[in-house]
Amino acid sequence: NKLAIRPVTITKSDAEFADVGAEFVKGYSEGDFTMEELNDLFALVGFPRRDENKLALALRNTHTIFWIRAMRKSRWAKAGQLLGFARATSDGVYNAVIWDVAVLPSWQGSGLGRGVLERTAASLVEDGISNITLFAEANVVELYEKLYFREDVSGTGMTFRV
Repeated sequence: NKLAIRPVTITKSDAEFADVGAEFVKGYSEGDFTMEELNDLFALVGFPRRDENKLALALRNTHTIFWIRAMRKSRWAKAGQLLGFARATSDGVYNAVIWDVAVLPSWQGSGLGRGVLERTAASLVEDGISNITLFAEANVVELYEKLYFREDVSGTGMTFRV
């Protein structure tokens, strides 16, 4: 039985994004994009590059993935190019954590970040998951606050790092 959870509003439709040449894709299959392409996107937004074998394993163990591809060649991208990405790990019932939200810098400000985050959160809510956490870089906290995420000021969130 799924809990009654407030649905996530999708503020810009897939058709509106298609008009500007961007397509959201749910899920990942080998061959959709390479780990090198994903690492290139990560590097462009300031994330560290990751070991490609470990990154592929992480994707296989991810509950929800959304990625964005360019539908056609433009000044800002090649046809088929990876424009954005987000993923969420989850226990599939209660909790999920959204990771690795990234949008190609030349497409930032176009709504793709909001779009990929809304679709990721909506998919988790549709699965009945009511506790969604997000880890964010300090420079984008304001964007996530606009999307109803709040900083945990209670001090209960902690991270163990090796």
